[in-house]
Amino acid sequence: MEHVTTTPDTVDVLSVGGMPIFAEYCREIGIREIINDMLRWDKEQWSATPGDLMVAMLVNLMASRTPLYLIRKFYENTDLDLIFGPGALSLDALHDRHFGLLLDRMYEANPKHVFDMVSTVSVVRHGIDLRQLHSDTTSQSVYGAYEGEGELSITYGYSKDGRPDLKQFLYGLVVAEGVPVAGKVMNGNQSDKTWNRDVIDELAGLVGHHVSQKVMYIADSALVTLENLKRLHDVEMLFVMRLPGTYQLSKTLKHAAEQANDWRNVGALSDKPDAATYRLWETTDELDGRTYRFFVIHSSSLAGQKAGMLERQAKREKEALVKAAAKLQKRLYACEADAQAARTEFLSAYATALHSLSADVVAIQQEKTTRGRGRRPAGFVPEYETKWQVGVTVGDIDKTRLAAAQRREETFILMTNDTMEDAVELLRRYKGQITVENRFRWLKDPAVVDQIWLKTPNRIMALGYVFLIGLLIYSLLERRLRQNMDRETKPIRLPGNRLSKSPTAASFMQLFSDVVILINPQTDGTVRRVMPRRFDTPELRRAAALAGIEFTRFTLPPKVQHRNS
Repeated sequence: MEHVTTTPDTVDVLSVGGMPIFAEYCREIGIREIINDMLRWDKEQWSATPGDLMVAMLVNLMASRTPLYLIRKFYENTDLDLIFGPGALSLDALHDRHFGLLLDRMYEANPKHVFDMVSTVSVVRHGIDLRQLHSDTTSQSVYGAYEGEGELSITYGYSKDGRPDLKQFLYGLVVAEGVPVAGKVMNGNQSDKTWNRDVIDELAGLVGHHVSQKVMYIADSALVTLENLKRLHDVEMLFVMRLPGTYQLSKTLKHAAEQANDWRNVGALSDKPDAATYRLWETTDELDGRTYRFFVIHSSSLAGQKAGMLERQAKREKEALVKAAAKLQKRLYACEADAQAARTEFLSAYATALHSLSADVVAIQQEKTTRGRGRRPAGFVPEYETKWQVGVTVGDIDKTRLAAAQRREETFILMTNDTMEDAVELLRRYKGQITVENRFRWLKDPAVVDQIWLKTPNRIMALGYVFLIGLLIYSLLERRLRQNMDRETKPIRLPGNRLSKSPTAASFMQLFSDVVILINPQTDGTVRRVMPRRFDTPELRRAAALAGIEFTRFTLPPKVQHRNS
């Protein structure tokens, strides 16, 4: 082992942190074997198998997120044999050139197929429940120019990062129990509606092999197209989704809920002190010839968010109304009927304005312009004609309209084809969309973004799927950790002296961040590993058990299969 000198009396101190845990999760789902099987590689030419290189990349991604060209440096003072197995990897093998070749071969093998295989194996080995699926997309902004063309188009599109000035690519993600079970790296300008269309077909095939009951697909308003609704009907998949506010049906249902004023109080769906409270009104209606259930839902959280928005909207509206009124008042009409028609048209156009409006048609006398050029002759008597003008008064904000607008903005609408489940339970499931958003936070962590330094779209596409695999492993760890925590009453103490019953994987792994191992080569050529007493504590032993890892994994390397496998 190249980290340790050969003098038996020498003790070396090497960092391991939480890397044995991440490596063990990779072993558990067979990352090494999947990669070695799916990628083209020459056993005589590669100094390390692509599967071992992939595990090294994933462990680095989850433990430190070092750019590819610095991975070798990251592993310089670590116990490679303990993490990956005796002789599996050497420092010389951890060269950025080798990782670049790994990404090229992964792209060649179709990186989505690689991710799908890892996901499928994870679903089976970890028993992921696929009956409730959450879907969403996000954009990943990138810097710099990109050489050549590839399957992935890194281009400008609608930026969910708020950076329309930067090129981007997109991630599409479907999670079950917080674990990614379907994912895609997409062009920077691809529509969310297209993603949902494609993923419905993909999920129908996935769940058909693993679930005997109907599956529920949960997504935001981008799912709602007539084509997608038909696909969901054809594959007999239940869904809950948010009805877009652009649909006329949305306005109709909100008005109906306001008129009915028959709300069902739901209260809070969380134990948090600042949790939003809800009330809902349920009805049925048709969309494209099919009947669905609709829930108009009032949220106290939206109430706080939308108050300031309406104030800004009212200010912009006042400016627009004054400008439009001034323009109308400059026009003169030859007959009263034309002026009355213009008045009616103006008031209709601003019928939903927050400000009160009044408009009157007034007659004015205007001198006829029949004479030619020059001075008027002596004794000239001008002739007058009647013209008609619309006078507009822009008043104050109509408090009744403002209150109604506030109520509409405080509501959103869910629609579903589930005829049996209780409305509150469906709302609770929809609120589970936060699990996808939390996964996006991990993907969009600045440390992860810094790795997008590659200049070819094909390598970026492959690396995007490596990130998705890393996210999958991170999610499996968090899922198991929380499942084990649910079986206990005692919280875990995290760094910063924080007690938690549902820690994130990131905060949990900080417990292991400083762990080192003492390495002592023996006279018979073996290596003795000892964990310092300050790390061999009941707290860390419990933490390892919560992660589903034997504590001896920090001192005993895993067995290594033959490199040709």
